[in-house]
Amino acid sequence: MYLRKMLVISILLVIVSGLCASPLGDEFTGKMRQTVTQDAANAVIEEYKARFTTLEDLRTLQNWWMDLDLPACQSFFHTRYLAQQDNPEARYLWVRCLTDDLQQITEARALIFAHPSFYWGYRSLSGAYLNSYFADAPDSSLVAGLQNFVDSDMLLLRQALYTFPGDDYLLITLLSYHLEKREYAQAERYALQVHEPSAIQANFDKVDRLVKESGSMNAFELLFPKLISNMIQSGQVSPADSLMMYQFYYVDALKATSNWNAIDQLLLAHPELIGDERFFEILVQVDIARGNYSRALNKLSVALADGKVSLAKLENTEQWGALPQQEGWQVLINQARLQREAALPQIRAAALANRKNTPAPLFQYPDINGNIVRLEDFRGQIVILDFWATWCNPCMETMPVIDRWMHTDMPSGVKVFSVNVWERDPASAKQLMQLRDYQMTYLAGDREASTRFGFEGIPYLCVIDQEGNLAWDHTGYSDDLEDILNFWVQELKGQNQ
Repeated sequence: MYLRKMLVISILLVIVSGLCASPLGDEFTGKMRQTVTQDAANAVIEEYKARFTTLEDLRTLQNWWMDLDLPACQSFFHTRYLAQQDNPEARYLWVRCLTDDLQQITEARALIFAHPSFYWGYRSLSGAYLNSYFADAPDSSLVAGLQNFVDSDMLLLRQALYTFPGDDYLLITLLSYHLEKREYAQAERYALQVHEPSAIQANFDKVDRLVKESGSMNAFELLFPKLISNMIQSGQVSPADSLMMYQFYYVDALKATSNWNAIDQLLLAHPELIGDERFFEILVQVDIARGNYSRALNKLSVALADGKVSLAKLENTEQWGALPQQEGWQVLINQARLQREAALPQIRAAALANRKNTPAPLFQYPDINGNIVRLEDFRGQIVILDFWATWCNPCMETMPVIDRWMHTDMPSGVKVFSVNVWERDPASAKQLMQLRDYQMTYLAGDREASTRFGFEGIPYLCVIDQEGNLAWDHTGYSDDLEDILNFWVQELKGQNQ
């Protein structure tokens, strides 16, 4: 959905450092952005790592280096810490490099005990909890390992607010803590104190969950306008789109709290929303939530005829609630199937147009266990690559479709790899692949992938033929993706249909 994707994608642009880089740090960042190869990036890091002395610049260095070469970054900052163990900044920077969540939380706690007045110890502890324990699907072993420490750790953060009043990240962590315990009044109390728009934007999923679970609109009404204002000022969204975005999420929040009168009043005041394609799906879901099944089915039928909804979208029954159990649903599905069959020749023609037939870039990427996977090892087979990142919403929509295709339609002689690129947290990417048990083979891509394969956006899919030539590619999510994959493979196997 356009407006929901806009917010998710815009969140990706928010990287809140909490510190401003110096002119030297800005110079370093500018050079790093100009590099296109890993060797060039390493050379820039080598040039600047000895020149940086301030915490803000060293954090900037870490942000780039952890993405480029995590082991080297960890080794450098661990050696630096061992040489100055009484320096809280050196210790903090080492803790920040740790990828084991339990170890990071344990070391952050120890940093606080050793230096109770050092802010970044608390920030390190809160960040570690937000990125792991309070994530959407925390690791069960982490939860077990922290069960005797969570309450006392949150007490440390609560006490830190007396020294660092109004700190957004301490507040957001405490909001998450009470949200997990379903203590909504306490969670809302902390939410209403958050004031930094970029912090709100980066963590709005927690605010959204609080509103929907508590039934209170207070946090939404206070915080969402700040988020929208920040997006306008930073150029992430135009004022016109920002109004639509606010109205969309306002309807979504009202739906979750069953505030039907407020929705009716909004639509009465803004009847143009009823015919706005961006509001179509959310308004259907409102009808379903209110039990207006006939109206919802009628809207979907009209949208199907207009080409605004597909069979693949309808078959994703999770988003249609109780509607698939209603009389008339099967008629709608049958209509969608007939429409898809009629459209298949056009889908096939588009999928097979503009064959590239150029040698595919060779790659050597590590899999989830660190084993090197080489393209040349799969000569004679069809290879499909999906380039993705955890923060990319269209990527998250695409991956389950590929997985379903592999279970239902993929023939023998085909290998599918999910190549993780542009990732801010490689550990979370691996965890996602393991938790969702996708059939695709995880590969860790590099900085040069987009340049070599020639893509500017993700998800980017390409298919490589049995001779090692790049055949076709596709950028973005598509409801027709399963058909596209079938047509690619059938063509390369000589099964023209």
